[in-house]
Amino acid sequence: MHASLFEKEEIMQYEIKLIDDALNVVTSHLERVEFKDRRDLEFTISDFDITYDQDIILVINESYRDKKKKQNIEKFEVHAFKNKNNYSKEIINVDFTGKEVINCEIMVNKDNILNLVGFYSSVNKRGKANWKLKGIYSGTVDLNSNDVTNLKFNVFDYETKVKLIGERRAKKDKDIMPLYSTHSLIEKDNGGLIFMAEYRRSVVGKSQGIGIGGLGVSLTPITFMSNEIIVTSLNTDGSVEWSNVITKDQMASYTTLSAGFVSFSGTSNFSVGVGISIPLAVLGKGPEYLGAIPIYKDGKLIVVFNDNVKNKGITDIQEIKKMTNYNKAIPTAFQFSKTGEITRMDPESVAKDEVVIRPGVYYSKYNDEYIIYASKKKQDKLGRMTISGNKEIVKRD
Repeated sequence: MHASLFEKEEIMQYEIKLIDDALNVVTSHLERVEFKDRRDLEFTISDFDITYDQDIILVINESYRDKKKKQNIEKFEVHAFKNKNNYSKEIINVDFTGKEVINCEIMVNKDNILNLVGFYSSVNKRGKANWKLKGIYSGTVDLNSNDVTNLKFNVFDYETKVKLIGERRAKKDKDIMPLYSTHSLIEKDNGGLIFMAEYRRSVVGKSQGIGIGGLGVSLTPITFMSNEIIVTSLNTDGSVEWSNVITKDQMASYTTLSAGFVSFSGTSNFSVGVGISIPLAVLGKGPEYLGAIPIYKDGKLIVVFNDNVKNKGITDIQEIKKMTNYNKAIPTAFQFSKTGEITRMDPESVAKDEVVIRPGVYYSKYNDEYIIYASKKKQDKLGRMTISGNKEIVKRD
């Protein structure tokens, strides 16, 4: 998928292409979204995926103020491009009122049922979103008939809100800040789902550099923060079975080095400037050390991530210490029982030659084996990771 914005034409354009294993374009679709006369347009491509039948599924979320009708227009739609229908566009409207979708994670199962899960917010009297997380919604669409077969909205429970915003704010029924991005959507053995969402923020510092002729070299510091993960287990009907929070506090910073080329032309009263910045290098390491790897096995969820060695045995979000030096981090795992209780599992000792896992990059294989990316000192390595039991959680080769 490729998306672009044409401000002068007041149009946003995106294009989808399906490419086969021989790198041939099977099909493509170009869409143009006008925002002229659409006040405060919010348009989001929430997620897209390919099904077992090689169908393209796209979810869009659109809201704007209609000045003539004096009302807020909400659109939450599934766009399906099916192989059997020669990839013609089909629109499936997911109807609801009084709420605003914040984000969405989709998954199509082997029965061609589309699952849509994400956060939603309440709206004010004028129909505008409050943009704070009220809870989790869960919906299903039968792609065989394009029927919306279920849609349920679940408000956050009190215990989860206490862990995220504290007891005082939870008692006042305050909503949660919209700083949580969808992380994973896992299908359980009984047909239900596990939805994970992670706190993520990034701060881009002020660039500093010098220019030599038409070439300017600049350094830009970027800091990534990846903290707690909300884990929600959903029943087959979309209701919440249990909810819990993975307590972690991670931060990583790196600096980008880029070169900018600038040229000017024109007369004394008119000039045109053209500039382009080309990344040259990344100084230090960054966000691939953050995040987590979810593993679902035998009806239980195990989540592996890097943590500060001082957090061994700690699951209370108020007591954990920040992990900033990922080179000295230890791999840890939170195991969730079928009812949502957490068992934290840390290595008994840190081996001298231990590699540091990078959870931001991994590949799941079907035989309970994971291809992971890790490093030791200045060497980067690919390896295999398996989950073996409570005493020896993580094996890496």
